[in-house]
Amino acid sequence: MKKLYYFSIILLSICMVLISCKEEEETPIQLSSDASIKSVIAYAEHPERGQDILDISFSVDCKIITFTTRALPIGEDPVDMTKVKISMVVAEKATVDLRDDYYDLTKEGNKVTVTAEDGTTHTALLVGEVTPPYEVIPEYKITVTEEWSKSGEELQLKCPQSLFGIAVANNMLLIMDNGLDHNPDTYKIKAYDKMNGSYIGDVSVYEGGWWGVPAYMGAIASDDVGNFGNMRLDETRQGTWMDRYTSLNNYNYFMPIRNDLFRFAKRLQFLGDITGTGKVIATNGTVFGGDMIDAQYCVWSVNGGVIGEPSIVNFGNDLKWRSAFVQQASLDNPLLYVSYNTEPNYPNDPPAEWKNVRGAHFVVFDPSSGLPEKEIAQENFLYRILDHQVFKLGDLILLFTLEQGYSTGTSPMVAKLFNITFESRFDMKPNDEEYDKFKIFESDEVVIENDLRRGNVTAWVDDTSQVAYLVAFFPASPTTINPNMKPIVTDAKIVVYKVEAEKID
Repeated sequence: MKKLYYFSIILLSICMVLISCKEEEETPIQLSSDASIKSVIAYAEHPERGQDILDISFSVDCKIITFTTRALPIGEDPVDMTKVKISMVVAEKATVDLRDDYYDLTKEGNKVTVTAEDGTTHTALLVGEVTPPYEVIPEYKITVTEEWSKSGEELQLKCPQSLFGIAVANNMLLIMDNGLDHNPDTYKIKAYDKMNGSYIGDVSVYEGGWWGVPAYMGAIASDDVGNFGNMRLDETRQGTWMDRYTSLNNYNYFMPIRNDLFRFAKRLQFLGDITGTGKVIATNGTVFGGDMIDAQYCVWSVNGGVIGEPSIVNFGNDLKWRSAFVQQASLDNPLLYVSYNTEPNYPNDPPAEWKNVRGAHFVVFDPSSGLPEKEIAQENFLYRILDHQVFKLGDLILLFTLEQGYSTGTSPMVAKLFNITFESRFDMKPNDEEYDKFKIFESDEVVIENDLRRGNVTAWVDDTSQVAYLVAFFPASPTTINPNMKPIVTDAKIVVYKVEAEKID
């Protein structure tokens, strides 16, 4: 019996093994259907940096893979998204149709397809995205000190309340000391040494119309190589003219322009060389009383010393201003710096609201970009910007302004200096942290009557020492002791400030 029992167990085990083997042989082989992407690495070729690594992100369904550039400082060469090399790790036994050469991710429609072992596919769209550059804000120690100042009496100004402008050409500070009474003695362009204010002499001016054929003098400006000039309205109805000077006593008639462009003569800029290749920009900008005027500026190109036809440009949509100045960054840079005052309710605002009213605007605008202008917060300025000058000092872009509060009779005037190199600071306001790195300087207050809304600033840079000099003219109304004595104009003054900038490591 025992032998039969053991034999039965052995026979049963053999049958179970045979049945098990037969089942394994009949089971079909299962192929993998995994078409997943496990990891992605990508970089863009750069001739100097070598490889710009790209950041990778996936959509929820993994059907979109986004390749994003890492942020670079402003001024660095951008990442070349036309030469992107991509590597992928996919599921085991899957394949991917990844190209060996570069992908141009500036174009749409780039795709890759992963095919699993069993033929299952997964297709992903490849999308490139560029991260905007960031500003590197180096720190500078900027020092402003007063270089010299002189009163209107010391400068022997005859028309300190209606003076039309100042400019710097070569070693000269030029002051247009002119009035509105057709008196030939008051139509003067006076030249002073720009470094100390000592009198050099009067500029020779057109003498044919000061008395018998009256002519009004307009704004004055200097170009990049030392020439200067002014605009003039001839009341014989011959229109507005511009005189051009290459030195103190060497001038010629530069151009006639139409009568209806006379208002452009109140703010003037020369670029390049107005005896060769240059540009003239005049702003439709300063009125006394009356309605506001169209927001326009006028541009003339100068080629071979010959001025072309004017091009009138409207600034903004139906915008009107009471006073303004349009300044182009340079002959080769179309960027515009525009200060303007709207003053729609002046002088009818309630006195209690004067401090809260903001009429002044300063914007940076590139007309070639199609982008909107960028405005500095109005809280940085008093009610009225009388004049401005933007200039470069090394790597810095600085804004010099002359401003006045709401009342032209009692509100103070001040000169200010702003560091506008970094657009990220345009929104800063007086109570913000580190505001002193944006507004660098503010002068003492000068309280004088200024109903004509006069006042001018200019600047020049000593390229050798990298020091800038700022000139501010504070106007004043003259007073007299009696009708037989000359006006006393001690309140008017010219102040020159010295600006030094040291980069902090």
